[in-house]
Amino acid sequence: MKLGELGVWNAMDSMSVADGAAFAKRVEAWGYSALWLPEGRGRNVMVTSSWLLANTTKLIESLVIGAA
Repeated sequence: MKLGELGVWNAMDSMSVADGAAFAKRVEAWGYSALWLPEGRGRNVMVTSSWLLANTTKLIESLVIGAA
């Protein structure tokens, strides 16, 4: 697994699942290799990550534990 140099951190709790998938696809299309999601907020980050991985082809989902 190659992380690359750049990634995007975003709390996606206010997005619908369709909007979240569309955002993840845009992040991937912009050339970023990782999307960092905070743990400890509204949604279950493992479920959200699974959904985003199912809707992208090479994006790495990373969990940020203890983010405020």
